[in-house]
Amino acid sequence: MTQADHTAQTGQKTPLWGDEIPTDFAFQDEHPQVRLPFSAIIDDRKVEGHSLSLTQAVVRGLLPPALEGQEELVTLRFDFDGFAVNLFAEAFVHKDGAADDPQVRLVFSDPTGEHLAPLRYILNGSIAGDVVSVGQLLGFSGSARVPSARATPTQSPILRLRSLSRLAAIFALSAGLVYGAASIVHQRVAYQYESRPVVVSAGGTLLRATSAGQISYLNPAAQKGEVIYAINANSGAVLATQMPCDCRATLHAGLFDGATVLTGEPLVTLAREDARVRITAEVSDAGIARMIKGDQAEIELLSGDVLPVSLRFETGTGGAATDGFASAEVILPPPFAQRITPGEVARLRFRNVWAFAGIWARQNVNEAAGS
Repeated sequence: MTQADHTAQTGQKTPLWGDEIPTDFAFQDEHPQVRLPFSAIIDDRKVEGHSLSLTQAVVRGLLPPALEGQEELVTLRFDFDGFAVNLFAEAFVHKDGAADDPQVRLVFSDPTGEHLAPLRYILNGSIAGDVVSVGQLLGFSGSARVPSARATPTQSPILRLRSLSRLAAIFALSAGLVYGAASIVHQRVAYQYESRPVVVSAGGTLLRATSAGQISYLNPAAQKGEVIYAINANSGAVLATQMPCDCRATLHAGLFDGATVLTGEPLVTLAREDARVRITAEVSDAGIARMIKGDQAEIELLSGDVLPVSLRFETGTGGAATDGFASAEVILPPPFAQRITPGEVARLRFRNVWAFAGIWARQNVNEAAGS
């Protein structure tokens, strides 16, 4: 017969064993009391623990007389060094001695409840000597030897080399990504590139159309004194132009026999063999604003060389701004004049006047001048 059956039959929460031991046990000392420091909390009152077993706890403290024979929720607290363990169990409050005797017995109404496993572990540890009392605290006195670590298997040289190669590849890829990102940020912040390319042509004399009309004759291989081109003017006259020198003639783009030309339009460039190249570019309004601010104009060649230049904007028809762009002649300093040849591809850019951008650009210029 269990305590729950007894309570259901009688309707009272009095211990079925009265003042004696539970009827389920043959001897009173079948569960001996173990002396160890603990405390109990009953009805918001904290009392000091005296001894403990799996079936009951003996505590010392003052409790209200109304708790005698009542089933109450009891908190058993075990204080260890650095932490505490709280166990919750329902127990009947029973006073063995006189009314002024502080000793009280707490008989667990369900000794096999959820508190049994941790309570049995603490009691067994105390009996075995692993859990000892130090003043009002509990401590562990078992073996403190650290188990020896397992020997790590040695890797073969091939596996070790493969692991190192993988790490090196990851490091190289990460460094490349960082360098690429830094270069992109530097290019965006320090430089502004013009969208239209730089035209590199042979320098010389520029022949322009003297009247609007249509090209009726075109001979780029004409010798000195021969007609190089003729224009049927809108007025009805035929205007022929003779080759003024023994030099090389370069036709401008879009010029062919039968093409329509306007007054002042460039047609042919005449250059001697030893003539310097002529570089022209179309500069946007944003580029002109950066020039006014003091940014340095540079041209970047297809080979990667960077050359410092100055710009001279053309006047008249050739310098008229169209679609937000203005024509300008790119002037190279004498040390760099031989670094570029007619027909070479180049880009115009403006370098910010920041210190770090200036150092980088001067290094590129020095390398280009020394090569």
